[in-house]
Amino acid sequence: MTQDHDRAQVTDDFLGRQHFLQSEQWEHFQRARGVETLRASGDGWSYLGLIESSRMNKRLYLPYGPTYSSVDAFRAAIDDASKQAKEHHLDYIRVEPRHDVSAQLLESMGFVRSHKDIQPPYTVMNDVRPVLVNEDNEAQVPSNGNDDLMAGAKSMVRRLVRKCERAGVEYRQSFEVEDVEHFLETIHDVSDRTGMHPHDDDYYRDMARALFPSHAAGMFLAELDGKPIASIIFFSDGHVMSYAHAGNLSEYRKISPSNGLAMYALRAARTSGHEIFDFFGAAPEDAPEDHPWQGFTRFKLGFGGERVSTVGTWELPIKRVKYALYRQALKVVESRTERAAGGTQ
Repeated sequence: MTQDHDRAQVTDDFLGRQHFLQSEQWEHFQRARGVETLRASGDGWSYLGLIESSRMNKRLYLPYGPTYSSVDAFRAAIDDASKQAKEHHLDYIRVEPRHDVSAQLLESMGFVRSHKDIQPPYTVMNDVRPVLVNEDNEAQVPSNGNDDLMAGAKSMVRRLVRKCERAGVEYRQSFEVEDVEHFLETIHDVSDRTGMHPHDDDYYRDMARALFPSHAAGMFLAELDGKPIASIIFFSDGHVMSYAHAGNLSEYRKISPSNGLAMYALRAARTSGHEIFDFFGAAPEDAPEDHPWQGFTRFKLGFGGERVSTVGTWELPIKRVKYALYRQALKVVESRTERAAGGTQ
């Protein structure tokens, strides 16, 4: 038997749904961090905006927002956000539309492509709903069986998951705030190993305090002989579970606990009633082999999901002259950085 969901419809539903970064739970976390927020809604639209300040400007940032039911609703949301930005004396609006909005439409509305994407415009999405079909393609009663999740993974992933089982790796889910310390140990190891720059420790501790008690976020842990060796921080809105942050200890990489833990997370998403597991970030399909995200993109695609894309991060100037000066300053900084890098090679 095989899973038989309309992939296009599943993708549309995923991209049309309010993202966790637009949720009240995320707003609660941001406010706990001292970030000023704005929230508004209307007919078919809503948004959470974060008021951010930098040395050169102040902006209203809608992470993976706004949420909207149509292009007209998107326009209405932007009209409202523009008014809010003017009232708060902000320089520009930064948005990340997720569906039905093209680059051409954004340009016609006065938007400019951001110099960099803030949230990833590409991700890997797994449909984890347990609907099965028979040989006549007729839907059966939903099952909580997980064999199809394993069968949908690539053969190498299946081998590594079984390798973890043979090694005695055990898994658990946790909403205990103090367990975030295990994540910090693993992410520090990844940072030392790869040179990546995670958030500061207090960011993750604040996240745990704000989101774990309500189960809006939590952790998955892989343990060997009682010692945590890999970890995932996930977000949940009850429909979509997102693989937000992950780490593992170098000492145990030969066991590949990250593979076993990700499979455990997919199964946990299913058994807890989620419809989608979002691996939260991937390289573009046409990315060169040396793209910094190629490695973990292959890892995420190994579990049988599909890559989906959005238009990325765009900006709408409110104070046009100041915004133009800001973009020009960015070009100068980037040019100096490139020259400095070239001089050291």
